[in-house]
Amino acid sequence: MKGLPAAFAALALAASLSAAASGVFQHQQPAAGALPSAAAQATPAATAPEAAVRVRLLADRTAALPGRPLQLAVELRHAPGWHTYWKNPGEAGAPTEFAWSLPAGWRVSGPRWPAPEPRTDQGITSYTVSGRALYPFQAFVPPDAGGQAKLSVHVSWIACREQCVPGEASALLTLPVAASDSASADARAIGQALEASPRPLKDGVSAAAGRGVLLLTAVNGLRPQQFIPEQPGLLDETKAQVRDAASGKARLALWLSPKLKSGPARISGVLFAEDSTGRSRPFALDITPAVLPPGAQLPKPAPVVQAPPAGSSPGGEASRLTLASAALFAALGGLILNLMPCVFPVLSLKMLGLVRASGERRLLPHGLAFTTGVLLSMAALSALLLALKAMGSEIGWGFQLQNPLVVLLLALLFWAITLNLAGLYEFTFGSRAAGAVASKTPARGVAGSFFTGILAVVAASPCTAPFMGAAVGFALAQPGAVSIIVFLSLGLGMSLPWLLLTLFPGWTRRLPRPGAWMETLRHVMAVPVGLAALWLLWVLSRQVSLPGLACAVAALLLAGLALLLLGLSQRGRRGARYWSTFPLAVAAALVVAVGAGRFNAASSEAAQGWKAWSPEAVQEALSSGSPVFVDFTAAWCVTCQVNQAAVVNTSEARQLFARYGYARLAADWTSRDEKISRELNRYGRSGVPLYLVISRDGRVDVLPELLTPEALAAALKRGAS
Repeated sequence: MKGLPAAFAALALAASLSAAASGVFQHQQPAAGALPSAAAQATPAATAPEAAVRVRLLADRTAALPGRPLQLAVELRHAPGWHTYWKNPGEAGAPTEFAWSLPAGWRVSGPRWPAPEPRTDQGITSYTVSGRALYPFQAFVPPDAGGQAKLSVHVSWIACREQCVPGEASALLTLPVAASDSASADARAIGQALEASPRPLKDGVSAAAGRGVLLLTAVNGLRPQQFIPEQPGLLDETKAQVRDAASGKARLALWLSPKLKSGPARISGVLFAEDSTGRSRPFALDITPAVLPPGAQLPKPAPVVQAPPAGSSPGGEASRLTLASAALFAALGGLILNLMPCVFPVLSLKMLGLVRASGERRLLPHGLAFTTGVLLSMAALSALLLALKAMGSEIGWGFQLQNPLVVLLLALLFWAITLNLAGLYEFTFGSRAAGAVASKTPARGVAGSFFTGILAVVAASPCTAPFMGAAVGFALAQPGAVSIIVFLSLGLGMSLPWLLLTLFPGWTRRLPRPGAWMETLRHVMAVPVGLAALWLLWVLSRQVSLPGLACAVAALLLAGLALLLLGLSQRGRRGARYWSTFPLAVAAALVVAVGAGRFNAASSEAAQGWKAWSPEAVQEALSSGSPVFVDFTAAWCVTCQVNQAAVVNTSEARQLFARYGYARLAADWTSRDEKISRELNRYGRSGVPLYLVISRDGRVDVLPELLTPEALAAALKRGAS
């Protein structure tokens, strides 16, 4: 099968790149900033860690015009894992402060604060800023300005990761004062920061306060999700904000701090709300609340769900991982990945090739070629993931299988391999030998080993293994070079058994001798590979409508007919190759139709006893006094399906859920879902499965990726106590 993996694996990878790129441009968020200009300079203070926060001063024009406003921005670039605090820091921290030094007659207003990131750790809620953040300021240039303008800003902050450290830095920017100007290299980044900052919300939301509650009611299609006040101490942060609806209007209930002697006269802050398109946006809210009517129906308060900081894992926070430990975890995960059901059938084919090649003097080229294919594929996959992350896309391990086109191409790939193993045809690129061709086994060249390595990585994407979750989550939160090293370690773990087998060819003597049994085994291997094709078809049924599934089935049948005619041609049947082009062309047209998104995604229905996951569903369950079990899963995730069949959906597990009164929520990531992606990122995961046990007081227990009945039973007992 030298050419077969080459053609189909390359096609599947190309579709993955295309699908992922198109998904980014449909869902990407505005970037917080861009690479700063060389004109800005910063001097970190000795009190702050050098890599924790870096400061630059940017301008959107190349010169200042007398009497005209100038848009400036202070850029804070946080190192991975570090954060500073918003203007209301919450229950901990201190706001970032800016002190300006300007030429005579100049003045600035601002900043426009970026949207805050709420985080709760050990019951303490704070509002933070991380990553690359821009704080826009408006500068006013006096009419008599001239010469060179030197602008300086001194920034002070509290930077936290595992510990908190005060820091400060000064940034300098020199601009000429001229009669004309042009857009600077940083103009786009500043414009994106202004666009992403909370926009004023003049109407559409009303507020009422009383009985210790602040109630925000929205109209015009807005659905409030969370409100972060500018006033410190306004809210009771131990109680979650609860979303519900009354009289057809979406509401958000917030509990006021018991320390307040009276209701607030005015509230201001950032309201996160979904608009009519379903997109979540930050809005700047400044409103005077009315008095809450005495008979108003209010939801019950619920505890705050205390998620671990981004980057955590069952074994501890990912921030505790080092590059060496993450690389070791990745290598161990890759080694175990060989035994997973998504990879094992492909590697069984590789084993057949090694058995047949065992008579050769040099096996090492096969091992090196296979390893090269795996490592190059892993490097390409990691580079793609990092690029899409940098562009604002919420993606993770297995993201390509969220696209129906990729799933269908993989199904065609495994279907073609199945028919080849069954002896229906040989992939020989036009060999005209008659009977002799049919008796040949797939080519075993070094190129075949290389493409088998690529195919192994493609097939591995639906699976996860122990140690992989923490390692991949760590990798995606690190700089590019570190991430690629971790992914290469994962690939090295996958290829290590085969590389060792070819490095020590004497080991192959323990393998069975080549013979007629290999042809029988080849036919037997068609069964698991065919089952993999059927499984991919089932995954597709969860992503497309019934007409789309019918097109996919027809494409597989027509492709099978084309390969059957190809096999007849290889056996000497004249004209069969010509006729094979017609069903192949129709199959290609059907694949294009499915890939073009002509068919709506099929609705995902929760299994009996389960409800669809959402933050609202979690808080609703906690409000009713029930602990919560959340299953982050996907139809294409083999590990998820194995865990569900062996542990989560067994009669014993159902009895435990009922005994302890658990609410069961399923977060289905089969198709792309930004909310689920963000929630996975909160727990330092890049993919599924993820299992959470949330106790009544909001504590979260993260379970292992490979579940056992004992681990589930122990976690459910802890969460209910």
